[in-house]
Amino acid sequence: MKLKFVLIIIVCLLVTICGLYINNVLIESNAKTQNTSEYNMQKFDLRDKIKLKPEYQIRATYKSCYAYATLDSIETYLLLHNEKEYNFSEAHVEYMTSSLLGGKREFNSGGSFYDVIDYIREGKGPALETDIPNKEYGSEEYSILKNNIKAIFKDIKTIEYVEDENFRNIIKQHIVKNGSLVASIYFMPIDNEYYNQSTYSYCNLNEKTSNHVVSIIGWDDNYPKENFSKENRPKENGAYIVMAYWKEENNDNIIYISYEDCLIEKLMVGIQECTLY
Repeated sequence: MKLKFVLIIIVCLLVTICGLYINNVLIESNAKTQNTSEYNMQKFDLRDKIKLKPEYQIRATYKSCYAYATLDSIETYLLLHNEKEYNFSEAHVEYMTSSLLGGKREFNSGGSFYDVIDYIREGKGPALETDIPNKEYGSEEYSILKNNIKAIFKDIKTIEYVEDENFRNIIKQHIVKNGSLVASIYFMPIDNEYYNQSTYSYCNLNEKTSNHVVSIIGWDDNYPKENFSKENRPKENGAYIVMAYWKEENNDNIIYISYEDCLIEKLMVGIQECTLY
């Protein structure tokens, strides 16, 4: 009788342990499913997940699209991981990375993602836009720029994505997990050969030289190919949702760039990890 009772207890324990194990496996499996479900969505837009800053148009006169795109990649990363909103100053980047204040690039000549990353790693920035508004600064104000550096980042790690057969899925995962990505395109807003102003859709199948930097904030796999200009119409549907960094009437700075654009997928860069103080 005692042996039977002991056996019943052992069986009950085994059933309980197995139940807990199965439940944990299911929970873990469900968590993985939840974590990857957004990657598999046919349409995703960071604006539905986090608040993006409204100052899309470039208000200063210098060519600072590179600063906007790079700082947006950092700001969106921080919003996703720390749920804390930062608004860094593009003007501070432009001046502090230029030869006017000891930088390597010529002022008002454009720049790159890595100009901004180096500026942060070298302790030259960032500054908050509340301290350094986006406007032009005279030489008598340079001391203000130098004295408004915020020690925010202990470390910042970047990542590059180069076009390959699995490129698009990897890009989607990054956007969902780590925020916007920086990409280069060739662009002239008044060039109807590439840009359909009525649908804010862009596709370049020909020009191989980039002249503008944008932010990739989402995608739409079913975006109609008919929305693009006839002269550069892609063969298939699908486009990236992009912050373009100029201001047009009735447009909030968001455009759609076809997956088949000849430059958009050549190289995308973004933030892999930020460590704050």
